[in-house]
Amino acid sequence: MRVESAELKARLSYYLRKLRENGEPIEVLIRDEPVAVLTSIDSRSSTRDPRETEELRELANAFSAVGLTLAPGNARRGALPELTPPATAGDGREDVVSVAALRGEKEW
Repeated sequence: MRVESAELKARLSYYLRKLRENGEPIEVLIRDEPVAVLTSIDSRSSTRDPRETEELRELANAFSAVGLTLAPGNARRGALPELTPPATAGDGREDVVSVAALRGEKEW
């Protein structure tokens, strides 16, 4: 099913009901150009490649190691990026507040 974004906005509940009833993905268009696809949660999880699940787990662990959280839907398939721990400031601080503190100490 294809629908323009303005139509989807105006009748979102209707299209979500249709999606739940028949499970057919909804292709969202802006000026006749596809920009997104809405799919049901059930169809997305049942078709996920097991390798993708393992990659997502590895990526989430890498993010966690540097203090970040991987939100669902933000991962892309492919090689995992190399992540390094945050740089340590000259006085040993590693948090974001350190930057503000160091800038505050500097005479501009």
